[in-house]
Amino acid sequence: MRGWVFGLCVLAVSSGPVLAGDTQGQTKLTTAAILGVEGTVDLGTLGLQDPDMTGVSADGVVFVGRANFDALIWTKAQGATYVTNTCDCAGVLMGVSADGSEAAGYMGVNYTDHAIIWNRAEGLKDLGTFGGRHAQFQGISADGVIAVGTIEIDDRDHAMIWTKTGGARNLGTFGHTSAEFDGISQDGSIAVGWVQSNLERHGIVWTNTEGVTDLGAFGGTGAQLNAVSADGSVAVGTVFTHDIYSNHAVIWTKAGGGKDLGTMGGTSAELYGISADGSVAIGKVEVGGVNHVLLYAISK
Repeated sequence: MRGWVFGLCVLAVSSGPVLAGDTQGQTKLTTAAILGVEGTVDLGTLGLQDPDMTGVSADGVVFVGRANFDALIWTKAQGATYVTNTCDCAGVLMGVSADGSEAAGYMGVNYTDHAIIWNRAEGLKDLGTFGGRHAQFQGISADGVIAVGTIEIDDRDHAMIWTKTGGARNLGTFGHTSAEFDGISQDGSIAVGWVQSNLERHGIVWTNTEGVTDLGAFGGTGAQLNAVSADGSVAVGTVFTHDIYSNHAVIWTKAGGGKDLGTMGGTSAELYGISADGSVAIGKVEVGGVNHVLLYAISK
């Protein structure tokens, strides 16, 4: 499972570098900036306390993330709508659909992680642990029909796919100590994530016809892919280095393989989500000891 537990909300989006820092809460973001502009864009704080925005809809209208330990949905028109504060649960949203109407993640319930689905019509739904000790959704398809993540069984993370009609399917660890799916294509045929053995983590791509392909660590000491585009052709993630305080952002494509993007102007950087069309990624960059929201426009 990822290190975000009981208080960090993270969502999936799309991505050239765009930096979001603090400008007294002034929002300078536009849809055009998210979906096409190279360079740095300062998103401010959006008027929130300690925000960590990690997902955006395909049109750039809806953001997902967390603030002050609560999962939230944010729009320019309505501001923040908190998802987990009504149940007094710290929560995490890890993925958002292309139209911004569905999101997936997990929340802490009596020190146990429960997978959750949120949608605009029905609100928050607790799906429990699917028979494991913990369960987490780490990503959701562009149409909101499929979610992926992990189920913890006997202290090992098992990769999991869930559908609205079929429920949760445990795919195991693929011969490793642990495994996790973090992103899924729209048709459910391609997933990305990681496998781990002997404390070494490798990024993976899984297909329903060929199984798992181990992509290695992209030149680092470990790696994971955190999200994938709707067609499964572009993925983003994290490369771990010998300096535990300095992670690198990474982009992977079917055509070109993995590319280490470094720290993207900060001391550490990670990409968490990608837009449905694979044009924009979202994540974070650490600048002066402070995490800033990062948007990265992907060149095609």
